[in-house]
Amino acid sequence: MATKKTGAVIGGFGLLFFLFRVGLHLWAQYGPAPDRHDFKSVSQEHPEWSSQSKTTSGSTAQTPAPVTFYGKVADQFGQPIPAAKVAYVLKADYNGPEKTIAGVSDEAGLFTMATNKGAILKVTVSKEDYLPIDKQSSGSFCYADLYSFASYRFPTPTEDRPALFVLRKKFEPLVPFEKEFSLPEAGGAVEISLPARQASQPTAGQLKIELAPKKPLKRGPAETEWTCRLSVIGGGVQFAADPDNATAPAEGYSPTVEIPPAHHFNSGRYEYSANFFIQLPNGCFARSHFWLVKEGSAQGAMKGFANFKSGSRELQAE
Repeated sequence: MATKKTGAVIGGFGLLFFLFRVGLHLWAQYGPAPDRHDFKSVSQEHPEWSSQSKTTSGSTAQTPAPVTFYGKVADQFGQPIPAAKVAYVLKADYNGPEKTIAGVSDEAGLFTMATNKGAILKVTVSKEDYLPIDKQSSGSFCYADLYSFASYRFPTPTEDRPALFVLRKKFEPLVPFEKEFSLPEAGGAVEISLPARQASQPTAGQLKIELAPKKPLKRGPAETEWTCRLSVIGGGVQFAADPDNATAPAEGYSPTVEIPPAHHFNSGRYEYSANFFIQLPNGCFARSHFWLVKEGSAQGAMKGFANFKSGSRELQAE
């Protein structure tokens, strides 16, 4: 009697284990795929997309399927890169020959490719003056069905959710500068020089900073409203509305700008702070942060970068 009961118990466990394996198999084949549609880059958000779909059994049985791929290429700051070269390497099956297809990104950095049959697609982007980033400038995508006991299934990019590829924009050599200055209590003007490309060369241009009394205030004879001006002798200057924009405008420069005070305190303290693009007399460009504090005498500084490459307006520092 005990032997029969033991056999029944073992048989019951065996049946439960069999049903568990069948249920797990059905879930792997027909259950919902992981919700991973938030593309950040080929590898940052989904590192598993940088290799072929994994299987626990190592099976490579495949059924090729139609391939439609959507991608986008941007630089390290998230700006789209137009006219980037796109290389598609397509395999009809895992061990089959490769077919290379060339493409190019549009003005928004977008690109797409479609073919009637494929299993594995490798995509690589490139462009002159840009450097590839490991695991972000290329990636592999699986379009075939890979059968196994617990196959992984990930969604392929779509038109409204393209795969994002990233290239690093090469920085141009910039010359940093930082100039401090002071003005007497009564105001006045001071000229400062931007650095030259080489120490043996003459200075690239002169900046003139003026601080002058505008009119006395009614609160008392010791309080005065001040005017602050910045001039580029032989060149031009304009405010940089977006401090994150590192590309100087091609036009819109004035010889002189008046800087409004950022803060004015009843004690007579004035604070000035602004960002500028500067067009030098030799046609080169610079960007600078300016600050000045007037409380009695005035102390200030200009700090930024100059690009002495002829015709270049790129001012992004490393």
